Amino acid sequence: MTSYTVKLEELIAKYCDSDDMLNNVPMRALFEVASLAEQQSQQQSKAEKTDKKARKQKIKEEIVIPEAPDFWSGPYYDSWLQSNVKVDGKSVKQFKTFEEAIELANKIEDCRGVVLTESGKYALRRGRTGILYGGKYVCLASWVKGTDHPEPEPKREPEPEPEPEPEPPSDDEEEPEFEAESEDESDDDSLDVEEYEIDGVSYYIEQTQKSKPRVFLAETSEEVGWYKADTNEVIYCKTE
Repeated sequence: MTSYTVKLEELIAKYCDSDDMLNNVPMRALFEVASLAEQQSQQQSKAEKTDKKARKQKIKEEIVIPEAPDFWSGPYYDSWLQSNVKVDGKSVKQFKTFEEAIELANKIEDCRGVVLTESGKYALRRGRTGILYGGKYVCLASWVKGTDHPEPEPKREPEPEPEPEPEPPSDDEEEPEFEAESEDESDDDSLDVEEYEIDGVSYYIEQTQKSKPRVFLAETSEEVGWYKADTNEVIYCKTE
């Protein structure tokens, strides 16, 4: 039983005397219950975002990034490769193990590499533009076919931030002001996307449970609208 259900029962008992309780509940009581329900919904949403970030951080800390097999180069840390590999028009599934991904990649001529996503799975990529760094599609590591590629850099460990020097005390010191944190602050985690071709144009479509997955042009990575699955079309939106 949720907290707002208990609250509703308490308010009904407080404000109602007749058997027809719900019809006699004052609007103020219902407003209090609705407000409590909204607060709990926001708290649950924040907790889910925190759990998601914690799971990804745990994957980064615990996963062992393998060395490149024979006739491959890598790993290239914090990099990515463009375009999912497709078979019969469908993107190849992601693998839980590096060995499975490499085995299939060696059998597909159109596959030029493998990436380790932030979810801890291995995905096959066409990699037509070579190894890329930075951006919102960055992965934990990448491997490419062949040995005629730059030597991979060693994994970069984050440098510790220097401790700020304490400021001398001031008699007129004011209380520090803190900037409120926005609830709508977007998650900076890499998007999970797949490449689709619609009406002769290549797009990256966000893989999500949302009703309106975002759509990006594959050529420029520019967000152009959202994907309508039932009609397999891109709904373009104006951007400022």
